[in-house]
Amino acid sequence: MWHRGWSEETGFWNGTSLGGRFVSVAAAFSTGTSRLDVLAVGTDGTLRHKARVDDVWGAWEDLGGFFNSAPKVVRPVGMDGRVVVFGVGPGGAIIHAVYALGDKPLWGAQQWYSDGGVMSVKGHRAGPA
Repeated sequence: MWHRGWSEETGFWNGTSLGGRFVSVAAAFSTGTSRLDVLAVGTDGTLRHKARVDDVWGAWEDLGGFFNSAPKVVRPVGMDGRVVVFGVGPGGAIIHAVYALGDKPLWGAQQWYSDGGVMSVKGHRAGPA
């Protein structure tokens, strides 16, 4: 994965490799002042997270789960300081986890919950049996 930035002062600057290998598109979003969070599904099907705080990128961390889709991030009204990550998991079920935001660059693994359903995601591999 690569990151390329832009500022009013300098315009675009050269890309920076963030490393990692992924099977989904990335979900990038800001969770605070001078902070950028990135999620993507790794080649093993688990969700990966990396954060840039100020000008420093942290390490990729494994958030677990098993995804057959790209992640979708929501910051629900009334849940200040939290994000909810959704995706299609094993057997086509919708899965989600809730993460508390803070100043720390790492989120840590959370419990993944199944919301049920049977979704189809074209082009993605089947989950574990």
